[in-house]
Amino acid sequence: MIRKTASTINDADLDQLYDQLGRLQIANRALNTAALEAVQRAEHAEAAIARVRAIHSHGRRTNACNDCGQPWPCEVARALDQAAPTAATQATEPRNPNARQAVDHL
Repeated sequence: MIRKTASTINDADLDQLYDQLGRLQIANRALNTAALEAVQRAEHAEAAIARVRAIHSHGRRTNACNDCGQPWPCEVARALDQAAPTAATQATEPRNPNARQAVDHL
């Protein structure tokens, strides 16, 4: 493809460039929205995990969980410390379907 200059571009070429620019701007907005939603979900999840960790904490005197009384670490604490299963990565897909559609149509 030959790069056109301002003096060699015609109206059809310019219209095509503006159409492409519009599609890219839509895709960019959708991806920004999806990224913001992902950050918000991650922050919400981290806050929830912190609340659960505060409840299921190590009882130093009893060597048991302060909440459920199970020997430390309790099932909940162990579950929080486990690596995420592969299926959990599916939850990271954008909830905003327009984000995926906008990228796919480029």
